[in-house]
Amino acid sequence: MLTEKQNRFISDIVYELDYLKNGKNEDLNPGMIRPFNVEDKSVGSYKILKIEDNQENGMQAMAVAPIGADGKPDYSQITITYAGTNADDIRDKVTDLKMIGYGNTDRMAYIDSNHRGRVVEMQSAAALRFAEEVRKQFRNSQIATTGHSLGEALAIYVALKNGWDNMGSHGPDIHNMISPEELAYMRAHPEQFKNYRGNYDYIGGITGNATVTGIHLDYGFDSYTHNLTYWQFDQFQQIVYGNGDVVWGSAKKDIDIDGDGIVDFHVKGIDPKPRDLLSTDENWISSGDKIQVNPELLRILKTNITNRLEDMAYIVKILEASRNKNDKIGKNFNERKEEISESIKSVFKEAGLPYVLFKLHDTVGVVMKNRQILNDATYTAKLDKTRFYSNQEALVNGLPIQYGRYNTDLYRLKLSCGELAKKIHHERIEGVSSIAGDSTPTLMKSWEVIEEETKKLLKDSVTIFEGEGLREGKLDGIRESLTVVLEVISKNTTEITLEIMNIIEFVNGVAENFEQIDKWLGQHLEEGSVSPRLGIGTVPANYKAYLERHGIFDDVKDVLQAFDKQVEKRSSEYAKKVENAYSNSLNKLISGLQAIMSEKSRLKELVTKISSDFTESIFVREIKDNYNLLGDLTVKPSASPETYWGKLEQLYPARTKESVQGLQSHIIPAMERIEHVIWQIRDVKNSMALLEPQLKPIIEEGVYRAFDLDEIVKGQKLVAAIANRLGQELNHVIQVMEAEGMQASAISTLKAKLSQTHQLIRYYVRFVNDCFGDNEYSEYVASSAGPNTEATFTLN
Repeated sequence: MLTEKQNRFISDIVYELDYLKNGKNEDLNPGMIRPFNVEDKSVGSYKILKIEDNQENGMQAMAVAPIGADGKPDYSQITITYAGTNADDIRDKVTDLKMIGYGNTDRMAYIDSNHRGRVVEMQSAAALRFAEEVRKQFRNSQIATTGHSLGEALAIYVALKNGWDNMGSHGPDIHNMISPEELAYMRAHPEQFKNYRGNYDYIGGITGNATVTGIHLDYGFDSYTHNLTYWQFDQFQQIVYGNGDVVWGSAKKDIDIDGDGIVDFHVKGIDPKPRDLLSTDENWISSGDKIQVNPELLRILKTNITNRLEDMAYIVKILEASRNKNDKIGKNFNERKEEISESIKSVFKEAGLPYVLFKLHDTVGVVMKNRQILNDATYTAKLDKTRFYSNQEALVNGLPIQYGRYNTDLYRLKLSCGELAKKIHHERIEGVSSIAGDSTPTLMKSWEVIEEETKKLLKDSVTIFEGEGLREGKLDGIRESLTVVLEVISKNTTEITLEIMNIIEFVNGVAENFEQIDKWLGQHLEEGSVSPRLGIGTVPANYKAYLERHGIFDDVKDVLQAFDKQVEKRSSEYAKKVENAYSNSLNKLISGLQAIMSEKSRLKELVTKISSDFTESIFVREIKDNYNLLGDLTVKPSASPETYWGKLEQLYPARTKESVQGLQSHIIPAMERIEHVIWQIRDVKNSMALLEPQLKPIIEEGVYRAFDLDEIVKGQKLVAAIANRLGQELNHVIQVMEAEGMQASAISTLKAKLSQTHQLIRYYVRFVNDCFGDNEYSEYVASSAGPNTEATFTLN
């Protein structure tokens, strides 16, 4: 499939299809070959296969195939990319609200530019339709999806509905758009969906991370991380962390069992959908209509079943690689256990902890950074009375200046700033966050409590594998059990392969002797060279008998069952511990913030009042103490006229005016944002209380890594998928074949042989799935293998 760097560029290029934004783009038409990056041709090129700029609902989509080393399009791997939101398009904005926000995936209503009401297909429905058209056109291709922002939400949705892989970025979570069952599936299969986001991407993170598909990266603080230029890549075009390490989530759904860095098996190269063994082009099974058998049809069946021997050989290779790897697992179990702490740390990040710290920097951090403003405001300030002559009287609003009131307000401001400075000083600490990374300061002692709780929780996480289910201290118990299980699967693989070869021989005999089938069949039945029974024995009567014939008893089952129960118990206990720890520490952080917030109202009131006083006008008038004498009469002097002198602000100390301005510009706005931070912390606290579904798969995966089983389990799931498909294909042949006369006896014999092989495959798939995972590939297993009366033993 496309590299992650190629996905980044194609997710950007699809925006160019938007006619409303760019007009008609003649460079984006089917059949054209273009570079992913015109400035760096080494990224590669692609061929456009199909495009759509939907004028009804505003969706843009494009399907492309990469240009291979031979200079030709590689049609075996196709990527569909969807465009994100055009902020000037009302259709995109309505889609963001109705589809992402409210989960509507069918139709949407909006008002167009002509002020007319429109009801149209939702972008999600259009995206599925486009994907289906691509799938029909390229039936044997491996298809993946990508996109950016809204486009990534559409890409994930399409990938989920079609069982494809997805890798995109900055997409909002789609949990509102899907069913609870689909949500559970996405949480259980994080390797299928990779939605890269920046830690500070508030747009991509607007609906949270309920599907657990968000992979959050931190390249340091940036005010805007929703753009496609945010990502960093290595020389292999893989997304990397800030330190240059390849992101674990970047690993494709391919399998590297021996761990040498080279892909051993391509999972997506195996199409899990069954094909029709009775058709020349092996179309997908689409009908159960009866088919009359003839020699040509049997020759087609023989050819197609013969091709299935390649699948069995592929299974043998996977089993050999798995057994070799299991044999080489070393004694570094304890060291590998610690890998889980990093995964759990990522969950804590995704719950929003780094975002809270970022918000603290934007609020309390601003106050701390400008604490000198508070210190400057804590000195005793008074209005300057000396600015007027002794024979002048200063007036405000026609009355003598009330110096006492203004000075009292300054004194109250001094007290308020002093109290706030004291609380800031009490909280201020110079530490570095281990949660946010990139040397981000911790700022507050209240936050340091969270840091300490996180360190303690991560330390505790490395003990969750000890104890139950590991044969009382035998840390290699699961590896020993795997040795037995892989041996059984290998024997059963040989059994099925021999039966398929027997069927091929029989089908060929019937086809070549179709006209004289009665003579040929009678002769071979008499000689015993053809039998409706299996060539190497009988089919076990039930699943329990199938297990017991290979000695699969409680010795293996109990170990694997106990492991599964242990994971359930420990993940639940650990999630509760996380909830309690963060509930207490986040409450302490809220208390610390509320203590700082307690000064906000008083401080804002005083600053507003003093600022308003600054604008008051001062008038002066001359004071005349003596009365005039007029003859023998004493006459009161006439009042002097009032003259404008200036603004009251001119009587305040310059230092006070600077402090008030600083409080208005920096301190008060930052404090007003603290209320939103408290709301955000409560939201994070709620998220922490719901972590168990996310922690369970991480704990499981941690065990796989601790025992180095990750790739072995993936390999066995692939084995189950291949065998499951073969079982469905044989079952279809059994259901649709018909014959008349003597040929009917031969076909009945063939059906019997197919049915017995089909039964073996049902047991086989069920056993592999019981041991290594769920039945994700097949309803066929659940419906055809019968009820499971024995306890399931599983590595999942």
